[in-house]
Amino acid sequence: DQPLFVSGGDDTQIKVWNFQKMRCLFTLTGHMDYVRSTFFHPENPWIVSASDDNTIRIWNWQSRACLTIVTGHNHYVMCAQFHPTMPLLVSCSLDQTVRLWDLTGLVNKFYKPSNMKDNSNKLSSIEVLAPIDVVVKCVLEGHERGVNWVSFHPTQNLITSSSDDRLVKIWRFSETGAFEIDTIRGHYNNICCSVFSRAADTIISVSEDKSIRVWDANKHNYLSTYRRENDRFWALAVCPSSSILAAGHDNGIILFKLNREKPAFDLYNNQILYIKERFLKKFDPTHMKDSVVAELKRSHSRHKPARLYYNPIENMILLNYSCRSEGSESHFIDLVSVPSNLKPSDEIIDSLRHNSLSTVWVSRNRVASVDSNYALSIRNTNHVLLNTLEFGKCQAVFYAGTGFVIAQLDEKVALIDVKDNFIVKTVVFPNTRSVHWSADFTRVAFVSKRDIIVCTKGLEILTRYSEVISVKSCTFVSDNSSILLYTTPCHIKYILIPWGDQGIVRTLDVLLYLVHAKEKNISCLDRDIKPRILTIDNTEYLFKLAILQQRYE
Repeated sequence: DQPLFVSGGDDTQIKVWNFQKMRCLFTLTGHMDYVRSTFFHPENPWIVSASDDNTIRIWNWQSRACLTIVTGHNHYVMCAQFHPTMPLLVSCSLDQTVRLWDLTGLVNKFYKPSNMKDNSNKLSSIEVLAPIDVVVKCVLEGHERGVNWVSFHPTQNLITSSSDDRLVKIWRFSETGAFEIDTIRGHYNNICCSVFSRAADTIISVSEDKSIRVWDANKHNYLSTYRRENDRFWALAVCPSSSILAAGHDNGIILFKLNREKPAFDLYNNQILYIKERFLKKFDPTHMKDSVVAELKRSHSRHKPARLYYNPIENMILLNYSCRSEGSESHFIDLVSVPSNLKPSDEIIDSLRHNSLSTVWVSRNRVASVDSNYALSIRNTNHVLLNTLEFGKCQAVFYAGTGFVIAQLDEKVALIDVKDNFIVKTVVFPNTRSVHWSADFTRVAFVSKRDIIVCTKGLEILTRYSEVISVKSCTFVSDNSSILLYTTPCHIKYILIPWGDQGIVRTLDVLLYLVHAKEKNISCLDRDIKPRILTIDNTEYLFKLAILQQRYE
């Protein structure tokens, strides 16, 4: 895990860089024409490079030696990549072929146990190995024009290739050969790159038609598109440790995620209710029991809900969705009837779907809903309009108890009495992302990207705090509403209310989303929607709180 990256250029050179020191460490020479792609081996100290000199070269970056020159393509080699776990190499060329190579001989040459003693001498010299060291397993033909990119599936025996024929092809390989299993169509210009996502459930492709397209990796059907008006896309990369992707275009690079990572959840009787894949699940922190309540209809699995609200009286959950397609956001809600008292059921449950920017419960069988015109209205569970609330442009609504709703009205958040149709109180706080109530419902925290404001139930401001990085989640300590815990990508922190004292509870190895906190135990969900229980040291903030409250005994 060294801070290195490798690049190849039109100067025919390969350079290895240290991105922490921001300088080139050394240069590898040998190619006779432009270098099209360079990749590190996942385990061995190797680099593979593809070039317009029609060759692939494998290098040892520690000894700075060329281990082998792989020939076979009869036109520019556009890309060559190592398999993540197997001794395989895949390459593509403007000769319209994809080639799969067996590296077993090369691996045995340098890493066979019997040869380990004299490896140092072999790796210190530049060698061109015999052809048996790298053997072509199969040549995949099917593209009608040059192939620009090729990549392996992270876990399955699949390859994706991208071509100037505007097609993405999926190939399956085995010990004996390989064959085409499907072709993806949709781009209307040269496809420069396609990759499997880190989760391996989608294929992402970029093209000179100025678009990024997302496809289902299993069904190979189209999911969504992101477009730029004036920039062609040329390159695509998947972060190995997170869900971030990078795409290079005519004027720069964009970093993006395919889906929101924050899980949708609700807390009921100290149990965490959440959606994972197409299942409604509940987690009991007391007994450390995680169980499936019901399976949602399969169509739900394409989208990840942004928010979840449980109605125990009507035995319904309300799911808010936000998804991107064709460069625009689409918003809708699902009203789902669930088993009584959340008892596990084998039934696959359906839902009622309606278009809405944001919806939340305001009573047993009433919801407050924001339509596409940013109008706030009260509707029943069949989404029939009952009343329209005329308070101007409303961007979102949040839970505020029976008979009330919190609404984002331009730069302000407002507490609205929906029964008597009036605004109780407003507070200036733009771009609210989430709202969190204390267990006794006396205090409420509003969270934007980097700011937190804590108010009384009547929206009297108690304290404000601004973070330097994103606030990812927060929750009040259930038995003490003077303590608010929140997470950033790296820490769990606390704020003491109303004094505003702040500090770090602990560092985090991975991002966590807080759901419930009591005494020294914190219940949370990670990005993979796995429940976790953390035990923290709460001595610091309890000591500070005792001093601030003048409890000296």
